[in-house]
Amino acid sequence: MNKTGNRKAAGRDSLLLIVSKEPELQRITSQLSPEFNLLTTASYSEGALSHLHDNLIDCVVIGLSNKNAEQVRVLLYNSKLKYPAVPIVIVADHVDPETIRILGSYGADKIILQNCLRILPQTINDVIPNSFSRVKLSDFDLPVELSSLLARRALSLIEEHYIELLSVQEIADHIGVSDSLLVNEFRKNNLISPKKLLMYFKVKHAVNLMDHCDLSIAKIACLSGFTNGKRFIECFRRVYPGYSPFQFRTLFIKK
Repeated sequence: MNKTGNRKAAGRDSLLLIVSKEPELQRITSQLSPEFNLLTTASYSEGALSHLHDNLIDCVVIGLSNKNAEQVRVLLYNSKLKYPAVPIVIVADHVDPETIRILGSYGADKIILQNCLRILPQTINDVIPNSFSRVKLSDFDLPVELSSLLARRALSLIEEHYIELLSVQEIADHIGVSDSLLVNEFRKNNLISPKKLLMYFKVKHAVNLMDHCDLSIAKIACLSGFTNGKRFIECFRRVYPGYSPFQFRTLFIKK
């Protein structure tokens, strides 16, 4: 098996696209060039998208300032629309709750401040494995097309944000209904409960990470959206009765 995670862990084999203007471009590249292969562009439009089209990009890093906020939003939208599996990290000269909300809604995977560039390499290493382990609704046998609009909205939300979501209440709040109504809607549409589906997404993500990456069980639990190792083990045993994550990886994940 091609262990994609081993390749990513090497860093140097990962190709990053840096979209920024000077002097931030130089500061970003100086942090990343020792560990990654880099492509750079000052174009926040067709130039950046052309690089994404022509190269197998593992992660995009975009510089954000007050002057280019609208350009960044447009690039985020177009990049995620055409290349949804490529993670995007924003390096911002400022952040506030509204900026984080807007950038998150447009598809940013991580946002860090320019004065925290020292953590940028690790941030990228954290998001790259997830791009290869994302779980889709198509991975499950669900009657999505036959479901109601409300159920499809909830399903899409789970698919896009299952790592961050922690409860049925959060799902219901995002789409503006009560948790009991949401549970009933899933039942009426012959869907498994939203709580169980969210658990399945997280556990399958963890298994995908095991298959692609040589990461610790604790790290896999964190990257898959579990709040702690105990919760991860409990959920894993519900999906794979009789096996802990460690036992499952030892017995079933080929090296």
